[in-house]
Amino acid sequence: LQARLNEPFPNQDSTSLCGPAAYFFCLINLSPAKYKLAVKQLWEIGQAQIGQLEIKPSLNGCRRVKNFYLKNGDPKIPPIDWITLASLRESENIKLALKDPSQEVAGITTWGEVDNWFKKSGFKGVKKYPFYLNGYNPSLISEINQYAGADYYVITLISASLLSSGNSSGTQSFPDHWIVWTDKLRDTKGQPITSASDPYKTEVRLNMFTWGENTQRLGKGITLYNFEKKIFFALIVKKEKF
Repeated sequence: LQARLNEPFPNQDSTSLCGPAAYFFCLINLSPAKYKLAVKQLWEIGQAQIGQLEIKPSLNGCRRVKNFYLKNGDPKIPPIDWITLASLRESENIKLALKDPSQEVAGITTWGEVDNWFKKSGFKGVKKYPFYLNGYNPSLISEINQYAGADYYVITLISASLLSSGNSSGTQSFPDHWIVWTDKLRDTKGQPITSASDPYKTEVRLNMFTWGENTQRLGKGITLYNFEKKIFFALIVKKEKF
């Protein structure tokens, strides 16, 4: 627990738990006391409550995990992150038990669920943008980018094909991964993207939380147009402790 608090970057590793990872990244950085209590409750009694959000995984699901280790003996996901991420995810599942870190479908999170988690938990300044299957447009990206940075986290559902590395479901243009913007979307000169940026000629960079790290992870040569068409949903959360 202390190691995760010292390095507050939940790591989904080889699982499909990117939605819960995005949620717990925001929680551990904005309310470490609530994170600590949730871990303690999950470990001791198998359930937790954060604000109005109840986390109550089934006894026959992630609490009795199978195939947790790789052949070399390493866990498929850090144990502290399995306790939190899998418990949250499975609490939302109606019929799908999450017993194995390699299960993909049981670990998938929808935009409605993510929005619900943040609102119920008590995060401040929550604002959501619509889901668009064909991706966002320049005006939406410009508006969202005004929030990004020092005062807000931006949680977005993207196509993992935007990233330079990391696993994905194999799609090239459909929503399959959650990230958290930790800075503004910028061009290669470090200038924030605005409504005046040329979507076809402007190559973009973005510091983000994903795959257990906070760093620039967009692939080389990603233009603003490439980027916006692979952003499908956005949620704004104020960086305010609660």
